[in-house]
Amino acid sequence: MTESADNNTPSFKRSIQASIDLYREQKSSPRSVAIKLLNTKKYSKLFVKSLGVPVAETLGLHPHVNDVDFASLPDHVVLKPQWGSSNNGVFLLERIGDDMWRDDMRSIECSSEGIRAAYLDEHERYRSINLPVMLEERFVSAESGYPVPLDYKGYCFGDKTLMLKQRDVNGGRNQSEWRFQYYDRDWTPHQQVRPSVADNGGLNPPENREKIIETMDLIAREIPLRFISIDMYNTNSGVGFGEFTVHPGAYLHYTRKWDHTFGAWYNELDLPHQQEFEEFVKRFRDCIASQS
Repeated sequence: MTESADNNTPSFKRSIQASIDLYREQKSSPRSVAIKLLNTKKYSKLFVKSLGVPVAETLGLHPHVNDVDFASLPDHVVLKPQWGSSNNGVFLLERIGDDMWRDDMRSIECSSEGIRAAYLDEHERYRSINLPVMLEERFVSAESGYPVPLDYKGYCFGDKTLMLKQRDVNGGRNQSEWRFQYYDRDWTPHQQVRPSVADNGGLNPPENREKIIETMDLIAREIPLRFISIDMYNTNSGVGFGEFTVHPGAYLHYTRKWDHTFGAWYNELDLPHQQEFEEFVKRFRDCIASQS
């Protein structure tokens, strides 16, 4: 295939790169403001909560992990960066003694000083996290055998969830120990979506699979973007919201088949008008103000 033909073939990689470039070039545009709001976890949770979707309640916001008073925290809590991805800097904590914690993300036991040191070490090693941290309620899994709830990443094109990635991180901090499964909207499993991901880990669709799709669709309908990824958790409080990702880091790494498929889904949708973004930003900010 010629270079010219390749450029005319739908490509998710090219579509997301174009979106990233537009965001960087027009940082003050209503579209870029909308993306920044969606990427800010403390705000996106308030927005989703207003839609009637369970969220992990924010327990504290701090400019630095050294500002966290661990002695005052509840016995089950999540510590995470205010902006970040790939579970870097995320600690799923359970108090097990006087200034002793178990972190189910890393399967370790350590003191509060050990947690601070580990966070700062990951901040140095990974560009995907920053120093400001947030503390939030820890979800309890609805599926037995999983101390850390399975998470479901919905790939939403327009107002529909067309692909999902199910992920089990209970194997530990290293991604090589995680299990994955991709599904289409009908929960048919698919393999070889990303070459670097072992997506035949023995996972199965959950009992409340239709509720997961329904909740993702409900959220996606409110957002005037051609693509957004929505992280949800299967919890004993219902299908709980995690975070949004507008520009997923994996956009470069899908197989040729799925890069084309996602790109075609993306290109089928009309470009949103500036007025849609202006109205969304106003609605989003009004929602934040009403809950502050």
